[in-house]
Order: sequence, then structure tokens, then C-alpha cells
Amino acid sequence: MKKNFYLFRHGQTNWNLEKRCQGHTDIPLNERGFKEAKELSIKLDKIPLEVIYSSDLKRAVQTAEVLSVKKKIPLLLSKNLREFCLGSAEGKSHDDLVSTYGIELWENFLSINCEKTDISYPGGESRQQVLKRTLKILNTIACESSYQNIGIATHGGTLRNLLTHIDPSFQKKINTPNCSVFNICYLSDEKKWVSKGQFF
Repeated sequence: MKKNFYLFRHGQTNWNLEKRCQGHTDIPLNERGFKEAKELSIKLDKIPLEVIYSSDLKRAVQTAEVLSVKKKIPLLLSKNLREFCLGSAEGKSHDDLVSTYGIELWENFLSINCEKTDISYPGGESRQQVLKRTLKILNTIACESSYQNIGIATHGGTLRNLLTHIDPSFQKKINTPNCSVFNICYLSDEKKWVSKGQFF
């Protein structure tokens, strides 16, 4: 049996525009973000989603709500779908981070190198920690629910982290613009996840 998951990033926030690290900081969508969420609901109109699981952070919830209301399907929240907690890096720009912690930490944190999964900013989560909680909720949904077509509202960093784990062949950073969608499947007979790539 195959279960389809459609993972999408939230719409734009003001901190996205300002290129500031959001992490667990609860920033809402801006006007453009709500517009992107509406466009997302139209693009997914023909996908027979039965439920949406969302990060409990506002920007993900507000994006998911537009879709769940349009499709009249349940919306369930989980902290396990949150963005990386970035600790002392939250609210800072790229330049601030490089100035404070150095370019090496920035590059290693974003790296898909499997040897660098335990790197984090002070007080924040590592890739390994985020992957563990993300897979926990996805495996629970895949193995314990009856849903066949599931929407997942989450965040750019969490998305990239999960997708590079499922498909190690990715040799460069995955581009995850606001409201981009990726399709992954859980194959219950083989008990494994496979990536179908970017949906749009």
C-alpha cells in the first residue's frame, strides 16, 4: 500500500522579506503570504487530500487553514512539524550570523553532508534532532492512520532536512520557496519513504 504526502512550506512573512532567521519565533503571514496560501489551495484543488497536519507555528497554521477550509477537511497541529529551533540565531540576518559565529558554522549548518548532522547554533536544534521528531510524526501518520492522501504544512529548513534524508542523491541545497510543494510516499509493504520530487 502507498500513502501520498504533499509537504508544503508556509507563505511569506515579513521576516522572510527581511531575510531574518525565524526558527520557533511565531511570526504570522504577511499580505503576500495569505495570497500565496490562496494560490496554493487552487493549485492543490485536484489533489484528494483527506487531512492536513501542520506545524503549530502561526505561519504554517495560517497557510494550512486556507487549504483546509477550501477542501473542508480536518486540520491537526503538531510541534514535531516545526522549523528548527535556532536558539540565539533567531531574529538575526545572515550577515549578523556570519559576523557573530563565523561563515564556517553557517555553511556547515546548511550542509547536506551526513557527517555534519549534529551541528547547531547555541541553544538550538541540530539536523539530527529535527529529523528525529519529523520522522516520528510522519511515521505515526503513515502507519497508524487510515488516510491515503495527506497534506503537511511545515517550514523550509525542516523540508530540506527531511528530503535530503529520504533522497541522499541530492548534491546541492534544495530550493524551497514559500508555498512550494513536494510529494513523498510511504510504501507500507517495504516500510520505506520515497521522494517523488517537487510537485510545483
